[in-house]
This record gives sequence, C-alpha cells and structure tokens, in this order.
Amino acid sequence: MQNNSGLILLKKVFNNNYYNKIDFLKMIFLEEQINQLESKTDLNELLIDLKQLLNNQIINNQNKIKEHQLELKQTHRKILNKLWLWWLIPLIGMFIFLLFIILNYKIHIMQIS
Repeated sequence: MQNNSGLILLKKVFNNNYYNKIDFLKMIFLEEQINQLESKTDLNELLIDLKQLLNNQIINNQNKIKEHQLELKQTHRKILNKLWLWWLIPLIGMFIFLLFIILNYKIHIMQIS
C-alpha cells in the first residue's frame, strides 16, 4: 500500500462505482486540492485531509447560500418598496374618473338651467 498514493488509495476505499465518486471529487475540488490529495501516501492521512477539504467545501457552500439568501431578502425588500405604486395607480385612475363624473354632472346641470 505504500506504493499507492492519492486517488489510487481512494479507489481501494471506494469498493464499487469509485469512478463516479472520484469524478465527483475532481468536480468539487480545485486542481491544487486534488494535487494535495495525490501527494498523500498514508490512507488515514488522506482520509483526514479529504474530510477537512469536504468540511471546508461545506462551509464555503453554506456561506454562498447565506449570501444568496441575503440577496433574495434585499430584492424582496426592493419589490415591496415599489409595490405601493401598483396600489397608487388605480387610485389615481379612480380619482380622475370621479372628477370626470363630477365635471360631467356639473356640465349637465348647467345645460338644464
């Protein structure tokens, strides 16, 4: 086992379907992180480093999720701040319509008198 290192060691850990798992690791980690894993020759050390990298990735993803949630909250606030316009426009329209009715009524009364 001393001749093996890095992802070759992981192939022995992953009994079945290891290619998909290693491709997944290559997808979520940077090349330098993969190279760091490749330099390990002890399986326990490799698994500890892999666990640390996964924990760091989890923390990074949680931070990204928090950032996106904050952006969503800010966008939601912006939308709510502009929402009053959609209530104001019909009110203005009703006011103009009411003025038109009153004006029309006054003109009608002036014509009768």
